[in-house]
Amino acid sequence: MTQERIKHNLIEIARDPLEKLLMKVKQFLFKNRKWVLISIISLVALIIISIVAVVLVEHHIKKQKQHFEEIIMIYATSGQRENPEFVNLVVDELQQVLESSYFGTTTRKPYFIIGDILYSVGDYERSAENLIKYADKSRSKVMASVSLQKAAIALEEAGDIDRALRVYERLLRRYSALPTYDEFLYNAARVYAINGDNSNSNRYFDMLRSAYPQSVFAERARQLQLLMNAGGFPPVRRE
Repeated sequence: MTQERIKHNLIEIARDPLEKLLMKVKQFLFKNRKWVLISIISLVALIIISIVAVVLVEHHIKKQKQHFEEIIMIYATSGQRENPEFVNLVVDELQQVLESSYFGTTTRKPYFIIGDILYSVGDYERSAENLIKYADKSRSKVMASVSLQKAAIALEEAGDIDRALRVYERLLRRYSALPTYDEFLYNAARVYAINGDNSNSNRYFDMLRSAYPQSVFAERARQLQLLMNAGGFPPVRRE
């Protein structure tokens, strides 16, 4: 009998603090019921607003993506890719997609497509500008490097060798882990040679041949380096 009473007393002792806490909570809620109700309503409103915002954002992303894909389909199937007026119309439409996009891939990808389209019609400076913008925003290192490579080539075509070299230097600084790094080295060395900077050209040719002896670009580098140091590259342009 004594053991049962002791056990009962222990249960009562354990229960008392919990009951006291619950009573205090109840009293607090009753005393501040107005603010508690406002807090609950505010929380529910915040949850509803968050859900609506997510739905609207997803709808916006889907709508912009669909519009972007429709423009690409029209361009790809038009048969007018060499028509300057049509190309400008497509580029304008893609620019509008960029300007009206706030989330998702349509805030980035149109830059690459615009750059590619402008490159195909020989508008190299604008092409490079858009390709560099894409690289700045891209989340993929591989795609960013592809875009920068094409931008550098576009700048070469535009005769802006200094800017092309800056793009190649960016590739060399940021993307050394990519499997295409040997190509970056080769092109940087080649363009330095075009610019008459044999010192940097030899430096990158040597790095390429040392680090990637089995690369197809290593053999090209060897041949071009010999030609350059013999005075045969870049070729002298005759007026």
